[in-house]
Amino acid sequence: MTNTLPVPVHSSHWEQHNQYRDWTLTEKADRLFQWLIHRDKTAPLEAIRLEENSPEFLRACAVTDSMSLDELQLVALILAGRGHVEFIDPGGQGAPSRTDFSGRVRLTPDGWIASEQSPVGVQSDTAFVAMWFAAPMDEAKNAILDAIESAGYRPVIVSEEAFTGPIMDKILGEIRSARFLVADYTCGSVRGEDGTEHYQARGGVYLEAGFATGLGLEVISTVRSDLLDPARRAIHFDVQQYNHIGWDNPTILRDALKHRIGAIIGWGPHRATAQ
Repeated sequence: MTNTLPVPVHSSHWEQHNQYRDWTLTEKADRLFQWLIHRDKTAPLEAIRLEENSPEFLRACAVTDSMSLDELQLVALILAGRGHVEFIDPGGQGAPSRTDFSGRVRLTPDGWIASEQSPVGVQSDTAFVAMWFAAPMDEAKNAILDAIESAGYRPVIVSEEAFTGPIMDKILGEIRSARFLVADYTCGSVRGEDGTEHYQARGGVYLEAGFATGLGLEVISTVRSDLLDPARRAIHFDVQQYNHIGWDNPTILRDALKHRIGAIIGWGPHRATAQ
């Protein structure tokens, strides 16, 4: 019998989260703009529903850190004032408006042009790496870095970056500005006195992957293949349904991750130099 040790959540985690609720309205508008670009790529003329409690409304609130429909409307109106979005009547009546928030939003041609000049989000060249950083994972780490670089992106590992101040400031800042995140859920284990093996889930990986998901970023998940066995209970149930890349050796991990990045994200701006 195997078990996963619980990852505790304390009140201090909420206190840490609350300290990041200091974005200006301009920054919130920028975040909404980045999310709309990413969300609209497959259907650029389709309006997104931002009516209260709709799935898109809840995701937009998470992306912009908006606490109410009124605040999200104000953020959307800022984008409309820039000419980047327009509001569509839910009933299909009347011409699009840039002053009357109707609950449905879509990017304008000017918005798409502006998106090509955006320095972060979908135009970013970085990929944030969340994983267990320990000696047993050194070969896997190198494989992940090689895959990201071969796909044309610049991998970011906070422990290898120079910075000052609290580490969480650096981590969340790098995730916010990344094009996507790679999360490897591989973890170690300990054996209890009764001989039962307990897997030690990496709480930081779950936190960082969840934060990226809330921002609307793509998260590509990987894990050592043997840990995909449900009987081991090494991966928490809330991410078991993800399309993980299972790997048995660094070569498989590198090649599979590179091709997954190309298929889901697209080849990055540095791919020519990485070949």
